Amino acid sequence: MAKFIVRVELHSANSADYDKLHKEMQSNGFTDEIVSNDNRVFKMPPGEYTGHKNLTTDEVRDLVNNIAGRIVNGRAVLVSESIGSSWIGLEQIR
Repeated sequence: MAKFIVRVELHSANSADYDKLHKEMQSNGFTDEIVSNDNRVFKMPPGEYTGHKNLTTDEVRDLVNNIAGRIVNGRAVLVSESIGSSWIGLEQIR
């Protein structure tokens, strides 16, 4: 199963639209949390998610594009398959 990092930008959206996106992404197996190698949990930047899927990057892109398309007409979706991540400055939540 591959790990993906997904960035979603909703054009001309409001906070309620992003709340809908967050709920839909969660119900489709994505989270806005990322776990460090020492099991600390951090909040990802707004509109960014991680998820493990038995899909290709194109299939994940299409899935997320369909999710976002049910919320707004204009959107941008970026999907990357990840073998590792590193960060500074994210809020630790657990």
